Amino acid sequence: MLEMMQSDNSKTLTTGPNTRFVAHTSVKDWGYIHTVSSDHSYLNNGLRENLDAVGLACTGTGVEVVDEHDNDTLHEGTLFPATGATFNSFIERESGIFIAAMNFGPKASVEEAKKPDTLLPDLRHWSDIDFLQWTDSAP
Repeated sequence: MLEMMQSDNSKTLTTGPNTRFVAHTSVKDWGYIHTVSSDHSYLNNGLRENLDAVGLACTGTGVEVVDEHDNDTLHEGTLFPATGATFNSFIERESGIFIAAMNFGPKASVEEAKKPDTLLPDLRHWSDIDFLQWTDSAP
């Protein structure tokens, strides 16, 4: 991820990512609803000032990316139910900013819903989702 963030072109890496989920189609395949918003309203809640305070120049060209696990999926005859997981990030590639804003993975979501025996999707780790969010936010 660090190499991707420091590169001018994250689509050409010298080493491959340490995940089997490299195609953004995996998000939909595993039951996530993917949305990208560029309305920049998140900057109005003090984020710009907080970034400026720590020396990060925010240009306002970023996007908010949300992946919500809201759909059941079937893989090789096994049903993976929706877990309600949410991965919400603010990404400003120009400045190299990636903020994991609000994340509740499948395991935490099913535990919160008191359904601990729910079968979790293979695509369930924040690191896999953030990799796909970063690569999908490429200009």
